[in-house]
Amino acid sequence: MITARNGLVPLREEFERSELGDRRLQQRLLHIAEAVGASPADSFPDITASDGELEGLYRFFSNEKVTAEGVLAPHYRATLARTIGKERICVAHDTSEFAFPGDKPRQGLGSVGKGTKKEQGFFGHFALAVSADGTKTPLGILGMRAIFRPRRMDKFRGHRRRLNPREEWRRWHDLVDETSERLRGVARPIHIMDREGDSYALLAHLSSLGEAGFVVRLAQNRRLAGEGTGQYLRQALPAAVHVTTREVPLSKRANPGRHHPSRDARPAVLELRAMRVAIERPDYADRRTHSSNSLPKSLSLHIIHVVEKHSPRGVEPVEWLLATLEPIDTAKQVEAIVDFYRARWVIEEFFKALKTGCAYEKRQLESAHALVNALAVFTPVAFRLLYLRSLTRHAPDVSARSVVTPTQLRVLRATSKQNLPARLTARDALLAIAALGGHIKNNGEPGWLVLGRGYERLLYGAHIWNLATASGDPINR
Repeated sequence: MITARNGLVPLREEFERSELGDRRLQQRLLHIAEAVGASPADSFPDITASDGELEGLYRFFSNEKVTAEGVLAPHYRATLARTIGKERICVAHDTSEFAFPGDKPRQGLGSVGKGTKKEQGFFGHFALAVSADGTKTPLGILGMRAIFRPRRMDKFRGHRRRLNPREEWRRWHDLVDETSERLRGVARPIHIMDREGDSYALLAHLSSLGEAGFVVRLAQNRRLAGEGTGQYLRQALPAAVHVTTREVPLSKRANPGRHHPSRDARPAVLELRAMRVAIERPDYADRRTHSSNSLPKSLSLHIIHVVEKHSPRGVEPVEWLLATLEPIDTAKQVEAIVDFYRARWVIEEFFKALKTGCAYEKRQLESAHALVNALAVFTPVAFRLLYLRSLTRHAPDVSARSVVTPTQLRVLRATSKQNLPARLTARDALLAIAALGGHIKNNGEPGWLVLGRGYERLLYGAHIWNLATASGDPINR
């Protein structure tokens, strides 16, 4: 039975009762997790106390009995506990590539990157639970898949990628089913996906789930169903009904991607339009991924067209085409769908926590098996960093006790260079933690490295405090 929990639990509880089938492996996992959690960005040699301990860490990650799912099992349970009591949960799905530079081949890795920047690595596909109450609070990971792309598949794009014998495209289906089943009887999931999730087969699958909902941003200008229409979705958009106009804050994007150009933070006025359409099954869906009778000939969908009005000069306006089956009868319902989709950005922050806050791509492990196991260990640690920083932004008035223990709070008050207020909020605490890591308040929001470094120093200080208390030292009198 899973008991409801709010906020963070001690990191140890995110790893206890793992499903590794061996008590000694469980103890080793707890030891490694506590070391990694205390210094998430440090190298493995730096977080281990001896050569023997380092060798034990490497043996653990390479052990064939150790699996990512076994390591993550207690974190999945902790995530479910954080969802209890919430009627709906956004489940953000996305994929990120993990590249490991170097000329020395690592066993089992595939190919990532493009052109001259190709490197060895793999893709991690995650499903992240996010609160649907407008705060976009991260609640934990509900599923993970590692995808290794054979080098001969690099030249394939779009529909031809579906010919991959390992069927990497199925990761979307698999995690939808897995997370929906995990949340059954606990909370109603709303599956959120960006343009990579725009697949007719996936949309058909999502439409068949019943209780689970979805919001998928469309990438393709799909053909509409209907006798003799011959019309495509974008041609029909002028007929969409204007629902409302609202202003939302757009966050800064410093690392542009192929579909996401860099931008400065700014308020954006968005016009929301809604319509009901039926899209036609594309020809390729039959001959490449499914039998002729396995997909419906058409899908009925609700489309939300989001367009930014009056974007800054020289800046491409925001435009989203969102597909869903959520109700669109009122402005409030349409705004809720847009807010569901906006929760997807939390998973991009999670990837930054893994890559920057935990320095995952710098890990010197020699096989795919070991690297995936290490990713499973870093996942709850990255979630922890994400949760901490999320509260500084979206829940500034929450009590500090939601992010730090009473002992850690004492350490913060004792070590802070500034007088902390009597009623300490989560934001106050997080800024104090970041200051321990070298953050200067006037430099803006704390980054992953200073937050991780400060949290490490706080944990060390709390450990010393507890030792002094246990020994009767007057430090706590």
